[in-house]
Amino acid sequence: MIDHNKLNSFWEKNVPEKFKHFLGSEWVPKAKPYEKDLKDKLLRNINFADVCIALDWGCGGGLGAKLLAEHSEVIILDIAKDSLDECKQFLERNGKSIRKKILLKNLDSFKLDEKIDLIFCASVIQHFPSFEYWQKIVRLWNKINPKWLAIQIRHGEVNQSNESSYFESERNYILGLILTTDEVINSFKDYELVCNELVDDNYSMYEYFVFKKKDC
Repeated sequence: MIDHNKLNSFWEKNVPEKFKHFLGSEWVPKAKPYEKDLKDKLLRNINFADVCIALDWGCGGGLGAKLLAEHSEVIILDIAKDSLDECKQFLERNGKSIRKKILLKNLDSFKLDEKIDLIFCASVIQHFPSFEYWQKIVRLWNKINPKWLAIQIRHGEVNQSNESSYFESERNYILGLILTTDEVINSFKDYELVCNELVDDNYSMYEYFVFKKKDC
C-alpha cells in the first residue's frame, strides 16, 4: 500500500515541475492540441447549465482549470502545494480566478464543505501509484456525488500499475496506472455514460469519459 505522506512529499520534492504543471517552453506546442482535446472530448459533452462549482482534481499548472473557469466557479485540488500556487497564478494571468484551493494530504480524512457539480480529472489518473489508490478515489468521488464526472485515463486491455517500483524511475510515476474501459464504467454505477473516446498519441493510448448522474 502506498503511503500518502510519502506520495505527497515525492510529488512535492522529487517530480520535475514540467511533469507537475504541464507548463513551460517545451509544452507550448502541445498546449493548444491538449486544450482542444479537453474541449472536444470532455467539456462540450457537459451541460454547464447544471454546473455551479467544478472541482479540478489534480490541477497541475491550470490548463484544465482555465477552461473550466470559462463556465463555472472552480475549486482546484492537488497533492503538491507548488502546483496549486502555479495554477492560481496561471489563471490570474489569464484573467480568471478560483473559488478555493485544496492541498490533498490524505484521502481517508478528505472532506468538502461545498456541493460539487462536476469533478474534472485529466492527465492525472495515469500518475496514480496503485490500483488500490484508484479504488479509494472512486469511493470518494461517488461519496462527493457530483452531477457530472469528466475524466481521462491511460487505457489498456488489463488493469496495470507500477506500485512496486513507482518511486524508482520517471516512467514509472509518469505512466503509473493503466485502466480498462470496463473498469472505469463499472466504477460509477449510479452514472450514465454520456460519451467515451480512445485517443492514440503515438506514446500511449488514452481514453476520455463523461458521466452524468442518473437521477439528474
